[in-house]
Amino acid sequence: MLLAWVGVVGAVACVGMYAAVSLGTISADKPLFFAVNGAGAVLVLVSAAQEFDWGDAGTVGQEVVWAGISLTGATRAWIREGGPAKFAAWRRRASWSLAMRLCAAASEFSRLRRVSGWLRDRG
Repeated sequence: MLLAWVGVVGAVACVGMYAAVSLGTISADKPLFFAVNGAGAVLVLVSAAQEFDWGDAGTVGQEVVWAGISLTGATRAWIREGGPAKFAAWRRRASWSLAMRLCAAASEFSRLRRVSGWLRDRG
């Protein structure tokens, strides 16, 4: 029963994105359009595979193709919008932030060792 609802959610996602593009709410060139469509296709595919029989072969085939097209479109849109450069910049910031935190922790550890040594010598 739950997997049947998963398929319904997937269908609503696909139809919702189609409606959003048709109404001009979202552009079909955006990665979000392709990502939601692909996720919807996967959800319908999971639901159809629940109790597969040969009557579901058309649905399964359609959803596999739909998910593949969505993945391709999302990748192209992501690249077109500068996704690789944005990801590289994010990685540089994240690794710099981590390096700074590690340096700060090492500095604090060193300071605590000096203080504890000073306290040990005093008492």
